[in-house]
Amino acid sequence: MIGAAMGSVLVYGMLIRDREFPAWTPSDRIKEEITWDSILVDRSLNLQMNQADIVDAVNGADIHFDKSKVRTKPCRTYLMTTEDLHEMTISICDSVATLVAYD
Repeated sequence: MIGAAMGSVLVYGMLIRDREFPAWTPSDRIKEEITWDSILVDRSLNLQMNQADIVDAVNGADIHFDKSKVRTKPCRTYLMTTEDLHEMTISICDSVATLVAYD
């Protein structure tokens, strides 16, 4: 037991401490990919939201994978519902995220 405890402390100290771990769940990975760079807003939308508000909405939203088009080429489209029950559609093309619909 003493050896296992010492080994665990050693592994933690050398490998785990001070390291940021990426997102684990599929929805968190998609949100991370969307917010990695700035989110473009489609010109047809007339939104009065700044970039920080859009990022906050994405981070607090639920992704509906059953209604999203995740295997389409060249762009994947994700339907999300925000905390205040707004629906938004985000398209990712060539690692560029674009907000295409916000209701």
